[in-house]
Amino acid sequence: MKKLNKRPNNFRPKNKSFYSTSLKSLYKAHITEGESVLEFSYGIENVLDDLNLKKNHARIDISRKVKPLKTRTKFDRIIIHNLVEYVFDVQLIIERARRHIKSDGLLILSSINPLWKTSFKPEIRKNWQHTISLKHLISIVKLAGFQIEKSGYLMPKLSKLGAIQYLVAKPLTAMKKDPSVSIVIPCYNEEDNVVETVKQAPKLGRFTEIIVVDDASKDKTKEVAESLRKKYKNLKVVSRKLNGGKGPAVKSGIDAAKGDILIIWDADRTVPASELYRFYDALALGLGQFSNGTRMIYRMEGEAMRPLHVLGNTVFGWLFSWIFSNGISDTLCGTKALFMKDARKIEMGKERWGDFDLLFGAARLGLKIAEVPIHYKSRVAGESKMRTFNYGFKVGKMALSGMIEFKIKPILKTLVS
Repeated sequence: MKKLNKRPNNFRPKNKSFYSTSLKSLYKAHITEGESVLEFSYGIENVLDDLNLKKNHARIDISRKVKPLKTRTKFDRIIIHNLVEYVFDVQLIIERARRHIKSDGLLILSSINPLWKTSFKPEIRKNWQHTISLKHLISIVKLAGFQIEKSGYLMPKLSKLGAIQYLVAKPLTAMKKDPSVSIVIPCYNEEDNVVETVKQAPKLGRFTEIIVVDDASKDKTKEVAESLRKKYKNLKVVSRKLNGGKGPAVKSGIDAAKGDILIIWDADRTVPASELYRFYDALALGLGQFSNGTRMIYRMEGEAMRPLHVLGNTVFGWLFSWIFSNGISDTLCGTKALFMKDARKIEMGKERWGDFDLLFGAARLGLKIAEVPIHYKSRVAGESKMRTFNYGFKVGKMALSGMIEFKIKPILKTLVS
């Protein structure tokens, strides 16, 4: 793990005693005498002193240069506190912690409720990567291979306004299935990206095939992709004669695919290849039937998304969450995954980008959506194909269409019957 920022002198809000007491009460309720504890934190003095853990306690301070824990020891309890706000990749930390927990052990994680972030001094907040709501922390912990036992808030208790949010989880013991994967990469004028995109595509499941769909590019995307087939035996190249947009290109990829799971990945690699396994795991672990990427949880890289796009995505996320009665914080993340049998039932091509074909189709099929937080990167080469106001208008039309189909029509149908 790389070193993270300057170590803070004090993490806690103004009421230090109340903060420490609340955390200690949480841990005492879940740790009994004799149990071994592994603690992950970021530069805070030990809040576990009163538990008299002695030799049964190991601690990893992420604010220092940390090497992977060499011991094979499994612990009864893993505590993660004063950490979520500081680390770049929360899920990765939890996955690493999972290697050291007993099959009947518990993970106890606490963090700051985002509503309270302004109660911390600016010199502390400047070291933060992000603040994450309890709802999204639960999603991240599930993706890391845990089952949630309980969750809630402290300071005060039984209130979503509590300054501390926490969850208690146990590791999943069931083995995940091992379905095969088709990674469909729709391309339009991506000759500068396609080589590295194919190279970085991960191997997932029993086998992984890569399908590059050239949507009648004006540059040499098709020729460059074809030249890679000798080196990458699992690569297919599909060429469309007429440019139809991402939606029809994805449909062409589905028609050529043989995998059990479909993963749609944009050639610009704004979603890192190293995080595609999370879309796969969400399906393979049974957390959902449709993995929807969200760029709205972790801090984005530089100018990866314009401020106006951030605002638009946030507003439309709220709106479509209500329309679909399913938590969706980001409707337009280009990376999505679903089982191929379901993908073949969805009519693609109604809208150029394909995102709403997939989301509306998933809603009609009653698929459970699992959100996958990703680290959104700046485009490596080429230009974005999205035009802000033009597409914003189209998204608004889709929202109206969704309200009519999923909200108004069911009400009218009930009144008539």
